[in-house]
Amino acid sequence: MSKADKAQKPSDPKLPLDPEDELPPDADLEERFNDFWKRNGTGVFGAIALGAVVVLGVQGYQYAGERAVQAAQIAYQQVETLEERIQFAQDFSKHKIAGV
Repeated sequence: MSKADKAQKPSDPKLPLDPEDELPPDADLEERFNDFWKRNGTGVFGAIALGAVVVLGVQGYQYAGERAVQAAQIAYQQVETLEERIQFAQDFSKHKIAGV
């Protein structure tokens, strides 16, 4: 270890590692948490909001897919004539059931 590295380390373990830290060296857990929250609370809420948007987006996409399958199934149940089957196959060409 070089002399510069030794000079940067605090000699007293009770001193905070960050000299610009506003907390006293003997700050308790609640004070440290409040300081953390004051500096990072917006980022924490942003991460939670981003996670919620992702979850809701995935769930919405799956729900829309399920509704499309249900709509195709209902439409297929109502098909009776050959012309209606051809029209059904054209309307639902991207669905597996259209090949039936």
